[in-house]
Amino acid sequence: MVSSSSEDAACQPATALNEYAYKGHLSISIVSDSDDADTAVGSVFCWLRRSGTLTWSSPSQQELRNLECQLAFADDKDFLNERFFISTPSGQLVTCGTKSEADRDGWLLALQLVLEKRSTVAMAPAAEAWTSLAARQACADAVLAHFRDWHALIQLLAGDPLGLFKETRHWGRLGATDKGRFRDLATYMDGGAVDACALVVGLYQYAQAPFLFVATLAQLALLVEADLPVFARYWPQVLHWGFTHLHRCQSMAMQVFYVAFVAAVSRRSPVLALQAHWECTAARTDGAKTHDFDACFSAALMQLYASYVGQQASAVTTTMTATVLGPTASDHDAMQLLDQHLHAVRALLAQSRYCLFGAWLGAATDADVDASTAAIDAHCDGQYRFLPPFPDAPTPPQESLDDLRGQIIPGEADDLIDCLDDVLAELAAEAAPAPPPVDVFGNTLHLVQSLVVASQNFKRQFTNGKERKRHLPEVLARLASTLPPHACLPLAIGDDVVKRVVATVATEGTVFSTKARAPTLVYFETTMAVDRSRRHGVVVTPTTDADADAGFLIDAFLALDLSRHRRASVPTRSSSRSQPHSDDSAPPSLVADCPMAVKLLEESPGGRLSTVVVDAKESFEHKKRRLQGESAHGSVASVEWWWLTAGAPGWDLVPVIAKSFDDMRQEVFIMQLMHLFCEAFEGTELLLRPYAIMCCGDDCGLMEVLVDADSLSDVKKAHAGLSLVEIFARRYPTSSALTAAQDLFVRSMAAYSLFSYVLQIKDRHNGNVMLHDDGAIMHIDFGFAFGIAPGGRFSFERAPFKLTEEMVGVMGGRESPGFQRYQRLVGDGLIALQEQSHRILALVAMTSKRSPFPCFQNQTVPALLRRLQDRLCVGMTEPDIRVVALRLIDQSCNSLRTRLYDRYQYHSNGYVS
Repeated sequence: MVSSSSEDAACQPATALNEYAYKGHLSISIVSDSDDADTAVGSVFCWLRRSGTLTWSSPSQQELRNLECQLAFADDKDFLNERFFISTPSGQLVTCGTKSEADRDGWLLALQLVLEKRSTVAMAPAAEAWTSLAARQACADAVLAHFRDWHALIQLLAGDPLGLFKETRHWGRLGATDKGRFRDLATYMDGGAVDACALVVGLYQYAQAPFLFVATLAQLALLVEADLPVFARYWPQVLHWGFTHLHRCQSMAMQVFYVAFVAAVSRRSPVLALQAHWECTAARTDGAKTHDFDACFSAALMQLYASYVGQQASAVTTTMTATVLGPTASDHDAMQLLDQHLHAVRALLAQSRYCLFGAWLGAATDADVDASTAAIDAHCDGQYRFLPPFPDAPTPPQESLDDLRGQIIPGEADDLIDCLDDVLAELAAEAAPAPPPVDVFGNTLHLVQSLVVASQNFKRQFTNGKERKRHLPEVLARLASTLPPHACLPLAIGDDVVKRVVATVATEGTVFSTKARAPTLVYFETTMAVDRSRRHGVVVTPTTDADADAGFLIDAFLALDLSRHRRASVPTRSSSRSQPHSDDSAPPSLVADCPMAVKLLEESPGGRLSTVVVDAKESFEHKKRRLQGESAHGSVASVEWWWLTAGAPGWDLVPVIAKSFDDMRQEVFIMQLMHLFCEAFEGTELLLRPYAIMCCGDDCGLMEVLVDADSLSDVKKAHAGLSLVEIFARRYPTSSALTAAQDLFVRSMAAYSLFSYVLQIKDRHNGNVMLHDDGAIMHIDFGFAFGIAPGGRFSFERAPFKLTEEMVGVMGGRESPGFQRYQRLVGDGLIALQEQSHRILALVAMTSKRSPFPCFQNQTVPALLRRLQDRLCVGMTEPDIRVVALRLIDQSCNSLRTRLYDRYQYHSNGYVS
């Protein structure tokens, strides 16, 4: 039954990666049919395919051997519990040896699942639409079957005294390479300057090294305690690891530690729990559409731990069961299974607190969370210090009641019992009824769902924009009447401040009319409060500056993808750094409709731009003061929830846009990159303005709003017949106001020019370029990046970035000091980006792994990374970079293709050029 094929060996990597269900080292011995003698294959690395075939390379690596499996069972005579048998359809018996009982159990479980699925589960055909009932039923059945196996694993771990750390002794058998990498991680963490991006990269770098993977999770736990906003920037990539690796991971213990980490983070931040919930919803939809039910289960498992284990759900509901197990799994048996699992998980986490990391994972109550934070703070002692991931002792201390009886002096036993009785009586007399639990997570889900449904119904029920706006007050009034009492706005994390929604403004807001959707702008009245769980204030702060070791983990992670590009025979343009190309020779890409612009109208705390308002319109600050005076909540000074404490500023007005029928995940990713650009530009004069975006599934989301800003198209419509230079002169009549506006215009133009060039942002018409009242330029709508464009390979936009003659005129003309300053700032920014290129490349590389984003579809990712590396001028000297900057400006200035695209947008969508 053992076969070999040189052709299979040639294509083995692609085949194995696409079809394998499990992998690892096995010592194989096959009993021959002829002489009944054993044929020892030796220790080889094996792949178990979903077809039930075991595959490995011959010792010479010249051919591939296959073994068809029919039955797998353990060797009950092996006292080490490290051996099992496989039988083939022809009756051959294959003896397989592993390194530990855990390895054996993992192989047996994988074989049993694969062989059972092969005979009982029929996958839906690829052409079948996901909307069909049969496809949904097949997905729900597969998720439920996987969940039963997962529940059995958790119950097994929960019954072990060591809990999560059951396999620690097996991971201790490290080779010299892994021991060296573990010491490197400890040295790096004790070095004082830690790069958050490098730690997240470690999850991907150590995806095949369980010991190092769990150690990296422990260091990320330290980052959560030290600076939650910094960790939150990379939360999508932490979740993306689970979507792409969890169901392919060969180590069951790695999977358990990962989902426990997701739950622990979600327990400490309702906003991150909500983000995880929605990201998992989108990932489940992606998996179901492609009939990848293993991926569906991974996302469902992460959703369970983030949304319910992390939020300490007290009771299982039909909604919870349907969310986790599928729409057809809300019966009594499924609910009972989920309830038993939640109890088993709590027991597992509670008995795993034998070290700081275990206590951090197992913290269930507010007191536990506070205690774990204080313990980590004491361990750090004012500086970044390696957090040991495993217990020092191999066995937890255990004491029984019989042991304690011998320690009590007989004569004092009665006094001790009387004292305890008195204390219990006093506590019972003083006990007050417990207040009802505050469900911030559930209330916020309800609020966001209401917003999204309203946006969907505006599109479905009304085709006329005036009709939508006429019905908006009625919808807002209904939203106010059903407003949950403890909902928050989950758009951003910063300074441990949460905005609780107390009312909606029925007299304000609007519905934007676009071709494909109806984004809805709603104004919320909020109060602000401080998260009590973070009040300890860990004194260490992770750094993301040049002092951190830029090469740690990131260089090794990027080396493989970049080296693949050098070996690949992909036709590309010249990558000479002395003459960079203005655009990528992009492969065939998805052709999408040009989205209409949606105005974003707000700024985030701490990032406000100074406002110079000369137009006769109401500024946001004036609107805010007016509505505060009219509001019944305007005098609120602070708010206190059971998990919050008073003392923060009170009433605020927050406008939010709810958008439906649009996948927001790519724009979330682009915003992450914009934050990295902002970090790179610190110390320079360049000015970028990120705004918060939250995906709420695969086709909806929320957006922060940019206040006191209008698109260049709307500005020109309001000043009919005037050029941009004349508009600036009219809006800023004094020389000092005009100089200040031109200063911000130059600084922001330089920053957004580089942002558009490096990330190849397209669709830069005047509806997607905003002008703030203070003169700064801001870009929105990033649906086209990394070479994809509305017109695909036939796109008009070939210039590195948008730089029209009018824009140059606002700076003062080509020979003016303002334009010369712009040229210098573009060079400064490109130099700064080169210094931070490792983080930008790493973030793109992590996100591109099996990504559903349009910007990575039909792209050769290694080639894309190499072109991105070239645009970041990696390896170039500073004088050469400044030459590149001047050449990019020359190629972009008054480009014919830019003018043609603006003209096309004017005739097709009405955007004034």
